[in-house]
Amino acid sequence: MAKREVKKYVWFDWAVKHILRNKANFVILEGFISAITGENMKITGLEESEGNQEKSNQKFNRVDVRAVNDKGEKVIIEVQTIREMDFIERMLFGAANTVKEQVDLGHPYKDIHKVYTISVVYFGLGQGKDYLYKGQAVLKGVHTHDTFTFKRKTEQDTLITLSSEDIFPVYYLVRVGKFDYKKVTKNSLEQWMNYLKTGEIGEDDDAPGLPEARSRLQYDALPKAEQKVYRDFLDSVYYEQEALDDSYAEGVAHGEALGEAKSKKEMARMMKENGEPIEKIMLYTGLSSEEVKDL
Repeated sequence: MAKREVKKYVWFDWAVKHILRNKANFVILEGFISAITGENMKITGLEESEGNQEKSNQKFNRVDVRAVNDKGEKVIIEVQTIREMDFIERMLFGAANTVKEQVDLGHPYKDIHKVYTISVVYFGLGQGKDYLYKGQAVLKGVHTHDTFTFKRKTEQDTLITLSSEDIFPVYYLVRVGKFDYKKVTKNSLEQWMNYLKTGEIGEDDDAPGLPEARSRLQYDALPKAEQKVYRDFLDSVYYEQEALDDSYAEGVAHGEALGEAKSKKEMARMMKENGEPIEKIMLYTGLSSEEVKDL
């Protein structure tokens, strides 16, 4: 696998950690979040979380922001870019940790803000045809199949109804490798996905946040010291991605071998049930006489 070339614009996963935490660049992050969620998000500040500390022990690119959505609801949005095999567990940990940090900061449970977790995945582990997935816990009746709702009193002593969707975290999984960037991009989501996939921003791209990204995420505009940090990042990504690709290839090969062995045994079992002689079964399946007898 060839190393990534240094493109005109820095890659999004590096920008999340080094550029987009700056308040002046929130408009770029707002555009990305809005494109993924389909809601008009306005960032009000960074969350006081471990993910926003430069010297965090959790060394993956993550930023937690406070925002207000279309409904005027205060929400916390966690954006993380992942290059690890255990990305599903990372998603779970990130959402749970963001909720916990709100309590640690003194928020009573009833005032915990809804959490949106956006995980941008840069390798092909897992199955699914789409490049964007959304999931959330919904409480359904086991026998009645109805959706459970909560009743809660407000400070004005009036009752309001809340569903599990109003409370539980929302998970977005962005699978960069599944996006076909060769197709003509039209809407905001596709324009953003094109940047995530190729590292390029079209001159005519007008999705919210991308015009600002076009001027502020240029590699040549970085100070020389930052350019070196960025090049080192590209080198580290190259080696990490190569290791992930090797692990994935080994996993696929192992799975195919298991599948082939299972198919042979199924075929042998059917032939044995039909009274075929062991020698014929061995010839057609390649199994040993002991393996056939054990079926």
